[in-house]
Amino acid sequence: MHLLDRVEAAGNLAPTPLQRYMAATRAVYESFGVQVFVAFLIMAAFGIEVWDTETFPEDGSVERDIIDIMDHVLTWVFVGELGINFFSTMVWPFFENPWNWFDMAVVSVSVINLFIPQVPWLGALRLVRTFRVLRVFGRFQGFRRIINALGSALVPVIDAFVIVLIMMAVFSILGVSLFRSKAPEFFGSFSNSFFTMFTITTVDGWVDVVNVAAPGVHDWGKVYFIAYIVILVWTLLPVVIAVLLDKFTETMSKDREILRRARLAVQAVETMTESALDPILRTLTDFETDEDLTQRIRL
Repeated sequence: MHLLDRVEAAGNLAPTPLQRYMAATRAVYESFGVQVFVAFLIMAAFGIEVWDTETFPEDGSVERDIIDIMDHVLTWVFVGELGINFFSTMVWPFFENPWNWFDMAVVSVSVINLFIPQVPWLGALRLVRTFRVLRVFGRFQGFRRIINALGSALVPVIDAFVIVLIMMAVFSILGVSLFRSKAPEFFGSFSNSFFTMFTITTVDGWVDVVNVAAPGVHDWGKVYFIAYIVILVWTLLPVVIAVLLDKFTETMSKDREILRRARLAVQAVETMTESALDPILRTLTDFETDEDLTQRIRL
């Protein structure tokens, strides 16, 4: 069980047989060996997807049959694994974990694909099976902490990214006004200009755009591109990365602090449980004669 679960369980003096069985199942399910085995199966399923998209075996071929059989077996293994996970948490703790929702979505799509594989509208839905490999991130605490930290940093990063998009849109409008007649293939409309700005942001092929839009050596149009690179590429994009790193580091530090407090709480509970009888036991075991032991018992 997790450390926090152990702390909560310390106050439960009389668990029911079902709770004991669920706790035992959870302990086995969350053991390192089982999690490594499940991660191996997830990677095996991903390997099958890679094999399928690399070879494109024809229907009825031996290779196609092998891929289908392995996919069927692994799908039902994942169904069983999800059932064990659900039983060991029962019910609300299971649905409170976002990783379980993701597992249910991916496994459900895989099961639907087994029973009705020829439905046309399921073609796009089958692509969800490719994301089964992402389930491996929920198997281990290190992966979960990284993903959770990235998720917590998403909102402030979006705020900074919106500023970047607005500035790109502003420069796109200016580009249409300045270079539409000179370079219609790059600045003929807002959509073309916005894509051009995105291309320049990647610093890939921006010289070709400048040579067409501002070909002269002393063309003042070059100031437009210099300003864009300085403001967007050199200034705002590093701010987005800095915000991401700052929130990521902050969340990771909070997680470490929570784990530290949980460990201290568990140690405190264990210390309290052990120290209550330790003085009495030391007194009773440190005797020389029977009369001495009798006297200590009376005390």
